[in-house]
Amino acid sequence: MAFPSARGLASSTSSSFSYMDAALPSNDSFAFDGTNSDLAQQLYYRAKANESMDKLLLRSVPDAVLSRLADLGLDWSKLPGIAQHALLWDSGFGFTSQNDAVQIWTLGGHSLTDLAVTLDEFHGVGCVDMNCTEPDGAVSYASYQCNGAQMLKAA
Repeated sequence: MAFPSARGLASSTSSSFSYMDAALPSNDSFAFDGTNSDLAQQLYYRAKANESMDKLLLRSVPDAVLSRLADLGLDWSKLPGIAQHALLWDSGFGFTSQNDAVQIWTLGGHSLTDLAVTLDEFHGVGCVDMNCTEPDGAVSYASYQCNGAQMLKAA
């Protein structure tokens, strides 16, 4: 399986480089507004802002992820949690509540970076949302009634 070369991980074995120096394509339209599902890019910006996450305790790290790390001489267990999360997503995986990595397959030639759709796009194909307002007032929406064919049209 080939991976995009645009996203690089800098070797942490060198004293002058770290994952913070990783090459990441910029996207002038990127915003933390729920319209972008490029979690790797979102996590990169969070890391640059000195935020952190707990390390993943996966039962087994996917071979595709380990291969990317081996090419750079990096060790999964030595990556900060936020870098682990970003690399897992960027490699096409998520994880379950039982700490199993699962590969995410997309349809219609879409990548993981364009899975999110706007609320207008969602409604435009006849989907019905469910408002999920958090106690702090933050609003997010979940699919209440929408099938795969509708979502493919929305994306």
